[in-house]
Amino acid sequence: MDPRRIAILAARVFALIGLAVSAALVVEYASPEPLICGAGGGCTAVRACWEQRVRGFSLPWFGLVSFGLALSATLLADEEKAKKFLPALGALSALGGLTFLAVQRGMCGSWCKLCVVTDTSAVLLGLSLLVGSRKWEPASTTQRWIFGGGAVLSAAFAMSLAPPAATTGNGPGGREQGPQAHYIADLPGPVAREQREGMVTIVEFADFECPFCRRQHESLTRVLSRYQGRVRLVRKQLPLTSIHPHAQTAALAALCAEDLGRGEAMADRLFRVDVDRLTAEGTEAIARELGVDMPAYRACVAAERTTSHIASDRNAAGECAVSGLPTMFIGHERFDGLVDEDALVASIERALHPDAGAPASDAH
Repeated sequence: MDPRRIAILAARVFALIGLAVSAALVVEYASPEPLICGAGGGCTAVRACWEQRVRGFSLPWFGLVSFGLALSATLLADEEKAKKFLPALGALSALGGLTFLAVQRGMCGSWCKLCVVTDTSAVLLGLSLLVGSRKWEPASTTQRWIFGGGAVLSAAFAMSLAPPAATTGNGPGGREQGPQAHYIADLPGPVAREQREGMVTIVEFADFECPFCRRQHESLTRVLSRYQGRVRLVRKQLPLTSIHPHAQTAALAALCAEDLGRGEAMADRLFRVDVDRLTAEGTEAIARELGVDMPAYRACVAAERTTSHIASDRNAAGECAVSGLPTMFIGHERFDGLVDEDALVASIERALHPDAGAPASDAH
């Protein structure tokens, strides 16, 4: 078979693969929780990195549109148009794929397996177009139906992965169990040590620069306002320094403000201000605005004990098998990922009224 004909067919295949995986990424990024990649790991890190740096613009949609246009071009172009436009499209596609691969690793410090597939598909699509466009063979009616139908089916399949609206069901013992709750009979040590008699304790592992943690803070703050004196929040610092350059500085600021009596006020400001303000100068300015004793604050930030506290929290995260943020324990229930307000309230109510029965224990 002519290598150029193989390249033409390959270009259509790589365009379809890129479109299908981009459709899956659109659904993944539209969900507050990981659906395909799973919580934690490179996918979570890259997603957080993109969302932090490209606010208001969804890169998966860019991929979906780009691959859709490329697939349309390979199916509709005749020989004359192919010679004029497809070499430029091929060069642009290959360069774009290589650039995104480099930026993903260089800027985000991790690999997302779905992103790697789309970027690699873009590179291979580009190379195939550069080879095949020299002697282009227009798509047959059969190929148009096959690849066009494949594109539609891929998008439909990706959309089917989107989660339905969260619902609650009756768990064992007659209690309503939240959609994300995992009951743990034997709490890990770092969480068990934080429990207090007669009060519900929430232990949250968080990073002030993490976009998901910031969204969680909004809903958690609203819910906690309903339970004054009955629920206490313990925040464990887990700054993801490989992707969040200011996370460590913010964690130091939060711990020192807590030592000086302004912990929650500082945490609230750190979660709400623009991440560009989470620098040493920015956090110090916030501390000053909150009326913190500045000499004591500066001494605390520079102290080895404060850095050791963060290291201890990081070890606690390891003991609790935390693989993504936010991770939260409410009483004996564990939540991985964002938790909506209804689920938060339901979990707190279960912890406040344990006599109602316990949900089934997960294997932990």
